[in-house]
Amino acid sequence: MDRGNPVLTEKNLRFDYKRHIKEVYKSIRRQFEFRARTREEFEAWQSAFRPKLREALGLTSMEEDPQDHTPKAERVSSVDLGDYIREKWCLWVEPTVPLPFWLLKPRECNSRLPLVLTPQWP
Repeated sequence: MDRGNPVLTEKNLRFDYKRHIKEVYKSIRRQFEFRARTREEFEAWQSAFRPKLREALGLTSMEEDPQDHTPKAERVSSVDLGDYIREKWCLWVEPTVPLPFWLLKPRECNSRLPLVLTPQWP
């Protein structure tokens, strides 16, 4: 069957997006398609892919943009809830990028505790 001009039937008159995407990408070789069979091939793939991924995610420009910015934390509010204190904080990771989080501190504790950040609030 000619891929460009398939024989028309009732079934193939309906658009099947999954089949379409599969056909379109089946013949396209992706630049960073993972095909490694050995550790050395994996490491070579990883070394080539990692910088491109960082660039695509915007991590490179994030590192370059706020060169003169020093992250700072601001306490927004604090509420005593009996056994613990709930504080609302904002960490300014970039000059215009706030990262809000809750800090829950037990009222009675004389030792160091692990830190768990929960970056969300309404």
